[in-house]
Amino acid sequence: MIRFRLPNKDLRNYFSVMVYNKKDSLVEGLQVPVKTSADGYYYFDYKVKRSGTFIIQISLYYYTEKETEFVGTNIVSYTLQASRSARKKT
Repeated sequence: MIRFRLPNKDLRNYFSVMVYNKKDSLVEGLQVPVKTSADGYYYFDYKVKRSGTFIIQISLYYYTEKETEFVGTNIVSYTLQASRSARKKT
């Protein structure tokens, strides 16, 4: 699980999260309502579903409930290298 945390500077209400593989193919696209932490940050938790190298692009935007009305700015892009962790059976 990865937590993305961005400063709360305006009234944005949705995250757009696009996850691509190394070949620039879309793996997952999410539109997620914004959550705000007690310390004044927007945050989004993303669960990595499989191992590999991924590009994660996060946009934070304001959605007015009309499909053509939203204001957003591409905030950040991350490269994520995820590998399986070995668990020891007891």
